[in-house]
Amino acid sequence: MTRLSCNPQVGTLLLQLSTALSLLIFHSASGVQGIPANFTFQDGFASSAQLLLVDDALYNSTTHSVLLNENSTRTQGQFGCGMFLYRDKVTIRDSSFSTSFTFTIHTPYDSWGDGFAFTFRDDAVTEGSAGEYLCLINATINANPANHVFAVEFDTFKNAYDPSNNHIGVDVHAIASQSYDNLCGEGVGNCTYLVNQGDFTAWIDYDSPKQVIEVRFSNGSLVGPQGVQRPAMPVLTQTVALNNVVADEMYVGFVGATGLKFEIHEIKAWSFSSTYAPAPSQSKIDASRNLAMGLGIPLAAVVVLGLLACVVVFLRLKKQKAAFRNLEQELARSQVQPCLYSYNDIKSATRDFHSSNKLGEGGFGIVYKGTLIDGTEIAAKKMLTSGNAEDFLNEVVLITGIRHRNLVRLRGCCIKDKQQILVYEYVENGNLAEALWGPNNKCILDWPTRIKICEGIARGVGYLHEDSQPRIIHRDIKANNILLDKEWRPKIADFGLARLFPDEESHLSTMHIAGTMGYMAPEYATRGQLTSKADVYSFGVLLLEVISGRKNIDFEATPDRVYLLEWAWACYEENRLFDLLDSRLPLEDVPVPELHRALMVAIFCIQPSPNRRPSMSSVLAMLIGEEKMEVAMRLPNTNNSGEHARLLAQVDLNSPFSDPSKASDLKAVYASVLESLPSTSTVLDVGDMTPR
Repeated sequence: MTRLSCNPQVGTLLLQLSTALSLLIFHSASGVQGIPANFTFQDGFASSAQLLLVDDALYNSTTHSVLLNENSTRTQGQFGCGMFLYRDKVTIRDSSFSTSFTFTIHTPYDSWGDGFAFTFRDDAVTEGSAGEYLCLINATINANPANHVFAVEFDTFKNAYDPSNNHIGVDVHAIASQSYDNLCGEGVGNCTYLVNQGDFTAWIDYDSPKQVIEVRFSNGSLVGPQGVQRPAMPVLTQTVALNNVVADEMYVGFVGATGLKFEIHEIKAWSFSSTYAPAPSQSKIDASRNLAMGLGIPLAAVVVLGLLACVVVFLRLKKQKAAFRNLEQELARSQVQPCLYSYNDIKSATRDFHSSNKLGEGGFGIVYKGTLIDGTEIAAKKMLTSGNAEDFLNEVVLITGIRHRNLVRLRGCCIKDKQQILVYEYVENGNLAEALWGPNNKCILDWPTRIKICEGIARGVGYLHEDSQPRIIHRDIKANNILLDKEWRPKIADFGLARLFPDEESHLSTMHIAGTMGYMAPEYATRGQLTSKADVYSFGVLLLEVISGRKNIDFEATPDRVYLLEWAWACYEENRLFDLLDSRLPLEDVPVPELHRALMVAIFCIQPSPNRRPSMSSVLAMLIGEEKMEVAMRLPNTNNSGEHARLLAQVDLNSPFSDPSKASDLKAVYASVLESLPSTSTVLDVGDMTPR
């Protein structure tokens, strides 16, 4: 019996032959089926696990909705982008689809803009410009037929090519809509139809064989037992040859933008389904050709299946070897090379990635606890974006060459086909977020432990900034990325967003802004200007969270405390910083000098100007009391004029303090602290510290 050879040397010939025979089958049959998509978030989003949140996008666990442009609206940060997508790409080319979603647009201001859109994306990044371009596109590629831009926009700002400041439009290759529905009415240019008017629901249906898209629209919500009914008639009908616009597979979701005006785009429910429907072949074909092809297909199919099986095996092995080769080339630049684990070893260690071994899930992967055959406990991070080798290699290369007691240790990695796994040391006490806001709001961290954790984080970040070669900016310092070992020692984890920072550079500029809303420094979130001071800002936010026991955004809090930084600034301005202390901590267990020092360091770190933030080495020295900081804090008046500032406090973080146990009232303690501060002629002016 003759055996079919899979010798790689015949790979090219097999590919050519299999392609030719595949085309024969394709023209005589319906073709290979695409991957349909079907998902529903009808009563809101139970979690963000199936979503990709990009830039100014926030999941609200209280309302189970997603907020786009909430941060830029709240802070009035001009020209902001926010996007959220379904986690996996879906087949778009040759597919019909139907989607429906409920949204509301709201703003606290008298004017607003710019709108949001349902769209498809090649990548999970916002590469378009904000403002009039809705973060879908930019001026360079606008109206270029080579781009993959398709969107249904809900526009709230009137540009020269728009019918009004409230309209729905179908955008193909360009931001100027091919067709639109003027919600203000024919000939009316301005109205408030969409903004601060409650819930709306849209239905978008695309028929691929007919190449027709229909948009329906109504007041009301899909959420609840008596959801809004789908209208019989569409408000928009447009012929669109979508196959000439989109790629084979793309992300699906929503993108929102602000410009000089601000508004929040809240998506409350969403469903999407698609069916693969390739265009039919020519209906009238010569009968003799049909007969010949009909006789040849069975034989061709047998040959093709055998050849394709060989080619697939060969290509998979080749791709896997290439992945390992690329990884090894990158790792060769590092002095310490991690262990390359086999997939079967990791699969066995985690019990086939069993749900009971799941430690947590983030934007880049799911982490499982495992035990290797030698008894070593590990944490295996199974990457979600398996097609993006850049983030994977970035994390491997960055962590491989660094060793510090406050940085999580990378033991090794694994690549199998498209699956990528990072293998870390196992850290026993979970992450800082769980310790601060775990089940039943139980307080498990006393004050000394909290300060010890913050000092350790400062040491770790300081090492990355000043002692690592090359220097590293983490870009995602937050409570979820701080692991705690059995002695409650912090270890900084998740280097997927980290960037190398050459010694000769003063800053980096990037159009790909990534991080976590609430922790990102304003100059980075709004302008893409990245320096080590961005990590300092994130540390300041984290320090406030540890001191207060509150998340930086907490919609369950009272209105004046929803945004931690705003509350902190208010407490600072009113000389009541001690109000920020976690109410679960007994006051008598918290040394007043230490608390005051930590609070002032946090305030120092979150200044709007990066030049006025301290370095991480100074942060550590101030936290542990080794460095003297004399600060003159200036804040603008709260009348929004911002034209002049007033001196609020002058503090010496190393001055002697009264015994807090002798004070009967917290405010009295704080007053006695301020009164005990010595006057000095040496003042470090840290400038205008009001958040913008």
